[in-house]
Amino acid sequence: MKKSFSLIEVLISVMLLSVIITTIFQIKENNLFFLSKFANSSKNNEFISLATIEKIDPNKLRNSNIYLDKVVDFKDDDIRKELKNIKVNIKDKEQKELDLSTDEYTLNIQILKSTYKIEDKIQKDIYTFKLGY
Repeated sequence: MKKSFSLIEVLISVMLLSVIITTIFQIKENNLFFLSKFANSSKNNEFISLATIEKIDPNKLRNSNIYLDKVVDFKDDDIRKELKNIKVNIKDKEQKELDLSTDEYTLNIQILKSTYKIEDKIQKDIYTFKLGY
């Protein structure tokens, strides 16, 4: 009866361990990539939220670019420097106007679509409804 491992058994075990370790490192790398992508997406969503603070003239459609440091004033220089480079493209478009009037009342609904876009990184569409009666 032998009490030691053969060379083939050792090679197979080393190969299995190397495959398992390689798989674990690949999973870790994928998780770091998706975590970084999520952080960038979250930050861009916050920038879009800041852009929606801009004062809107309800009678005028916008087709312009704004820089976030002009919309929000922060006292922190680091935040201001970061916002200075962020340009948000805003386009307003009137989608529909519905007239739901009857003999008893008059109701108009105007649907406005605002598209906020940061370069090619992110684009958000926000719908605004104006009710007139």
